[in-house]
Amino acid sequence: MDLTFAFILILITGIRGSRRIRHADNNDMYEIRIYDNAAPGTKATLNEAFDKVMRESKNCYAQLDTDVDWIEFDSDLNMFLTISNVPSTVQLTQPATLHLMCASHKMQSINFSIHVTRRNRHPPKFSKSDFIFYVPSVLQPGFEVGKLHVVDHDPIIYNSQLGLSILGDQSHWISDKNGSIMVRKSMNDLKLYKPIKLQMLAIDYGSPQLFSIANITVIPVSVSQPQNVRVNIANVEYQIFEWDAPEYGIAEKYRIIIKRQGVTIYEQEIDGQETTALSTTQFAIGSDYVFIVTAMDVEGETPSEDHRFIVIKDDIHCEGECSDGGRPMCFYGKFHKIEQYRDKSGLHCLCWDGFNGPQCDVIESCPGERSMEPFGNVNWPDTSVNNSAFIRCPYNSDGTKLERKCYWDDKYGHVTWENVSASDICKKQSSILVHLGVLANYAQKEAQTVSGIVAVQRFLDTILTFPSFEPNSTSIQSYDSKVAEHAAQVIDTIISRNLSAIPGNISNIRSQLDNYLHRFSKRIPVPFTLESSREGLHFKTFEWHSGLDTYPTTVGRRCYVHMPKSIKTDNIRIICMRNTTLYPIQEGDAPVMSIETDESTSMPPGTKALIGLKALHQKVNYTCAYFDEKENGWSISGITVLSRNFENGFVLCETTHLSLFTLLPESLFETKTDWWGIAGNIVPIVSTFFSLLVAAALLLLIICPQNHTSDATMIAFLSTILLMHFVHIVLLVVPQFISLQQYDIQIYILLEYFILLLAILMAMMNINIKHRIKRINQDFQAEDYESTEKMPACKVLSAIILSTILCICSYCFNGILFYRVSTRKPQLQPITVAFFATFVAPFIFSILTAISYAIHSIFLGKNGIKKTPRWADDRENVMRELTSAAGTSLLVIVVLFTDAMLFVAKTTMLRNFVIAITQIGLCGALFIFTCYMCSVHLGSSNSSTSTESEFAGNTLTKDRRKQDLSRDRLLDNTDKSASVSPGNATLHGFRPGSNAGYSTQNSVNSGFSSFKPPIDSIYIDEREHSGPLVSMV
Repeated sequence: MDLTFAFILILITGIRGSRRIRHADNNDMYEIRIYDNAAPGTKATLNEAFDKVMRESKNCYAQLDTDVDWIEFDSDLNMFLTISNVPSTVQLTQPATLHLMCASHKMQSINFSIHVTRRNRHPPKFSKSDFIFYVPSVLQPGFEVGKLHVVDHDPIIYNSQLGLSILGDQSHWISDKNGSIMVRKSMNDLKLYKPIKLQMLAIDYGSPQLFSIANITVIPVSVSQPQNVRVNIANVEYQIFEWDAPEYGIAEKYRIIIKRQGVTIYEQEIDGQETTALSTTQFAIGSDYVFIVTAMDVEGETPSEDHRFIVIKDDIHCEGECSDGGRPMCFYGKFHKIEQYRDKSGLHCLCWDGFNGPQCDVIESCPGERSMEPFGNVNWPDTSVNNSAFIRCPYNSDGTKLERKCYWDDKYGHVTWENVSASDICKKQSSILVHLGVLANYAQKEAQTVSGIVAVQRFLDTILTFPSFEPNSTSIQSYDSKVAEHAAQVIDTIISRNLSAIPGNISNIRSQLDNYLHRFSKRIPVPFTLESSREGLHFKTFEWHSGLDTYPTTVGRRCYVHMPKSIKTDNIRIICMRNTTLYPIQEGDAPVMSIETDESTSMPPGTKALIGLKALHQKVNYTCAYFDEKENGWSISGITVLSRNFENGFVLCETTHLSLFTLLPESLFETKTDWWGIAGNIVPIVSTFFSLLVAAALLLLIICPQNHTSDATMIAFLSTILLMHFVHIVLLVVPQFISLQQYDIQIYILLEYFILLLAILMAMMNINIKHRIKRINQDFQAEDYESTEKMPACKVLSAIILSTILCICSYCFNGILFYRVSTRKPQLQPITVAFFATFVAPFIFSILTAISYAIHSIFLGKNGIKKTPRWADDRENVMRELTSAAGTSLLVIVVLFTDAMLFVAKTTMLRNFVIAITQIGLCGALFIFTCYMCSVHLGSSNSSTSTESEFAGNTLTKDRRKQDLSRDRLLDNTDKSASVSPGNATLHGFRPGSNAGYSTQNSVNSGFSSFKPPIDSIYIDEREHSGPLVSMV
């Protein structure tokens, strides 16, 4: 049947089909393979050529022509399958033909052989399951990326034939039969150091067909792998590694990694220009060592292939240059010659134990350390190998020393300290603490004698001889704070007793205790804080840096210090005693504070320190006092009490010197009543209060009247003066009862705001005065003139906003000139750029503007008055008032800002009287200035009213002025005795209120065409209130 079907196909296709079959017959040899005894349904394996043809003809219909009855071709699966068991005795090779009929009536017949083979038992095997290739991104198409090694161990040759193909993204890569992976297209579109995962499929052509898959990772890199990685020498003392630079890219540096059994045991980074590395790590003898060189640049890292090596014991010898502490380090140089190793640091040597350095010229030493021993903390200095260190026992006052040796440890190969001896030659810290505790209890006994106090003090003196309390060598690390705290407790117990109640001569005891307190304070490190457990004695030390701001310091609960800026760096030492009778007059009811410096640095001239002491009770009116050693008594010279209720009970004072301070009743220093001082304190309060009342009255004078318009700028000006004097009176009165220092910055900014706003408002008012005078001069030829300011409220609001912004900037950028403005003596600070930009510049600009416009207004006003026409008397009056207001503004500027500036520096009684006089002068200047301004506004309002009721504008019209008769042509019989109001025309024989048919308005302001007065004559007065008589018929 199959032969018949083949014959019909040949007939149909004719000669063309015959040619195709013959062409196919002349092609490569095709065969399929099936192993013997294969079960039904087993797939036959096509050889490589037949498999290629079948892949190209997968869409064709196929018909198998063969005499073998146990195999058939499945067109749906496009494969050969067995339909029964393959007999083991069958002929090994049998012919067959596969007829293919494809589209467009194309016929093809393929002759092949059916080959029964031995069973294929071994799949292809890769050398490893995972391959990583670091590929330079600049590699061009056609270049090899890497090569995979795969083998098949089947003895039959066709069972070991292999086919390789890439699974995954094949757009950039292609493989060949030899296992090489090639670049298919440029890798510029790939991201550097981003791994790309692929798989390689390896298939053999045996039966059954077996395969294996290997994972491939391709990483595009900017610098390729280091090449020819090798080990020059590797023994137990040192190792030298070498490699070649990467073929692509430039490495910035290399990382050397040594691993053993997968664990990193050594790592080093070297410069990218080096291709050798030295390691002096002592490795154990053996194998399984792996050496890796990683090339690094800014983009990433590219490691080399793992290089395995063995560490041996044998060493090589050569001649070289070394000190007596070692011998040359040798390696294999050029031409495999043994020579001394040299790198950029020079020649290298192998050092004997205890020596170090490239030339073995450095003797190793044990590093200094601080150790905690049973006898206390000790600091061991650096000590060279095979030598001993000696230190004094921390708590022995007889100078006993402790020895400790530095030696070489052969086991670990480095120097080390020996253990500290456990001998009892050093006293233990615990024994000192117990002794101090016993002394503290003994000092608390009520029945105490002078000899008992002396015994306690004698042991306290021995503490200062301990190494932990040596002068000029005390550091925070070596200082024994625990012993110091117990010693402070003993001192606190003694000085807090009523020493006067102890029988005997206690004068020497007081002097010795005072001296011991200062010597004990000198041994405290800087900075440090120490206090007794009873909280009755406090020590505090800190650095007083030159030119730097200091911060308030609280010592215990009853002492407070705030130092000014120093001109020399020094250490401050403060002792605060809660209560003591150690000093004269002291009865144990007030704290005592000592402030001293290490180098006796004095406070800078013109500066003062703030000190605060808190008494045990507030029943007595205390003042600060210092101990005057020259007078051997307490004095208040150079001390000023600022507040008696500072921060919950502190008496705050300022002093010009450092000394021993305490609180004493003010009655001890009272003398005759200082009426001058009392008056100096009261006068500024009275004058400020009077200024406050005057400003309020003037403000009401501006706002309340209804017959004129209110000037918004003047209202804002007087309101600001009112608020500023309110703040002044608060600063004068309130600090006597409550401290306002916590609000110093806010008060300063508020005063600065008032001064800036007043300067700007004064400039605005003088500018307005100048413009009004100028408009009056320009409007003499006009029918009417503008007498009011345009949009005054907007200008005032702008001035307030501008002043607010400047003060906020001054606060944010530390543009502060005075600190402690709530005290009697504010502290002047250096002028900063922020202060100049936010206050000085705008203030000077505003004041200069106000003064210049005031002077210009005076000049314009005087010239305008001289040129005023005889018909404009009302405008002349307004101009006179404006000119007077401009002149008065200069006086207001001088007095107002003198008052504002002097108030900040109210340090002496004379200045207080000057401030009072200035404020009284300010009240007078403000009164005059306000009256002139009110007169201007009132005159403008009256002028506007009269214009509507009598003569329009109280002047002649422009046409009437042109038609006025010349004085030289007037009649001689002028009535010189006529008295008429200036600027008005009075009809002869006519009085207002008469029943005449024409009013004065109709008579004067009408034109010639309609002028018909029922009178005989008109008097037109000139400025001198007399003029010629004009007779009209």
